[in-house]
Amino acid sequence: MIKTKVEEQKLDQSQDPSSAENRKIRDYEESFNKAVKELDDFLEIPIRVNVVIGKKMVKIGELLNLSPGSLLVLKRSAGESLLMYLEDTFFAKGEVTIMEDTFAVRITEINDPRKV
Repeated sequence: MIKTKVEEQKLDQSQDPSSAENRKIRDYEESFNKAVKELDDFLEIPIRVNVVIGKKMVKIGELLNLSPGSLLVLKRSAGESLLMYLEDTFFAKGEVTIMEDTFAVRITEINDPRKV
């Protein structure tokens, strides 16, 4: 049986393991790019980020006694990280910093997304 050059190249490529690996990589890249394009619509959805210095339970009577100048002491040390939430879900820790004349939060740790 006489084989054409194209048939020989196809045969060589099908027997070449690196060619099969390259095809797998190309397929993966194509499916990844398709998934990213499908996510484009979600990238513009706003979500609230809450930065929490601390939390404290107080009695209603204590709240009623608060006035300007009152202190609400939190059970967190000054050096502890701030907690960051996406809506009500914890996702990161950070520290306060100042940029020009506004507060900012430098992210120091991101929670494992499998635990979010």
